[in-house]
Amino acid sequence: MIKKQILDALGYTAFTGMQERFFEKSDKHNFIQLLAPTGSGKTLAFLTFLLERLKPDAKDVQAIIMVPGRELALQIESVFKQIKSGYKIVSCYGGHEFKKERQQLIEAPAVIVGTPGRVAQHVEEGSFNPRSIQILIIDEFDKALEQGFDDDMGFIIQHIGTLTFAVLTSATKLEEQAPYLNLKEYEILDELSNPYGVAERNLYKFSLMPVIQNGEHEFEARLKALRFILSTFPGESALVFCKTRAAVDELYIELNSFHFPVEKYHGAMEQRDREVAVFRFDNGSVNILVCTDLAARGLDINLVQHVIHFEDSLDEASFTHRNGRTGRLQQNRGNVYVFYRQDNELDKFKLPFEEFRILNSESLEQHLIHFKPITTKWDTLYFNLGKRDKIQKGDVLGFLTKDLKLKGQEVGKILIKDKNSYVAVDKSKVKLILNAAPSRKLKNKKFKVEVAK
Repeated sequence: MIKKQILDALGYTAFTGMQERFFEKSDKHNFIQLLAPTGSGKTLAFLTFLLERLKPDAKDVQAIIMVPGRELALQIESVFKQIKSGYKIVSCYGGHEFKKERQQLIEAPAVIVGTPGRVAQHVEEGSFNPRSIQILIIDEFDKALEQGFDDDMGFIIQHIGTLTFAVLTSATKLEEQAPYLNLKEYEILDELSNPYGVAERNLYKFSLMPVIQNGEHEFEARLKALRFILSTFPGESALVFCKTRAAVDELYIELNSFHFPVEKYHGAMEQRDREVAVFRFDNGSVNILVCTDLAARGLDINLVQHVIHFEDSLDEASFTHRNGRTGRLQQNRGNVYVFYRQDNELDKFKLPFEEFRILNSESLEQHLIHFKPITTKWDTLYFNLGKRDKIQKGDVLGFLTKDLKLKGQEVGKILIKDKNSYVAVDKSKVKLILNAAPSRKLKNKKFKVEVAK
């Protein structure tokens, strides 16, 4: 019954083969390692596992989900809330107000999802009773180890009572042994069954982009090839991966100069700027996101149609995670483009690459001169009111559709944060909204509106 409720709530008709195999395994074993590629539906698998085991009459925290990053914590919290199970979930992560989290934990939620460092801090401060926890899930356990959360995870698990159920997920095989977890007790479900990952050959169409071997003109050659690729699917969503933050900044500036609707995303940006960049990409205000591998995991972005490896991934795992942003659960086949210098760089992947044909030099120049990037339908507006002002999505929607008479199809996604809010609106209505805002109120408060950048 719970499974049907979950499918209905999320608008799915059936679970995937991987998820069904996970359920079969979890019906027989209480401790499981789930090894599966990014984008294969691990989150839905372990949330279903968890919801089937929560007790409605329990008064304390029953389950904890540890994740390596705040974006993944927020994504899991969002999916959990979409299911509308009636159970409370609280997310805890660095950069969020500790006191506010502690206040939310006073009335114990059924589930806590968070980063090991912040959850360990709550355990140390006595924000909740860890002895009541029966279910442990560590999502992207391999990534958590890479990021140095070993001690924090060990500290948390030492303070938990006797675990009844546990799930570890990973997009790569676990080679490290964690002394605080007896991994020998864990039944392994390995969905990484071919040299690259289960069903990858069917998830993606792979295209090769040959570029000149070396030299000072290599970036320019890559940029022209990238502009040509983007011109072949105008308006469709694309993630463009670079190795370094500096490369992301440079490519972002170049694409901007050619009037592509583009945002950038990397770890040196302020958290607010990263959130706005992701929201603008997800709501369609821009259709291109230039990013580092930070965007390869944990971002809740729907229906990315193209992944472009502008620069090589650092290793096979990064290659897997990058591609996992497209061809995802309930989505059509994704498109992956790989820029490369030498054929032998790609031998290790053993994938059915097809060479992407680019126009000859003269024709390419003419094509790029005459090609004009498509302007997106949406723009993102910033409101300086948020949750602390008791603002909800309905308030923003009502202001736009009732007060300003916008049509429903002229309002896109809405994001409400603690201190501010963002909404996607039809570009043709931006001037109207900006002119009207100074004389209006939301929840009896004056507010400011501006175009989010």
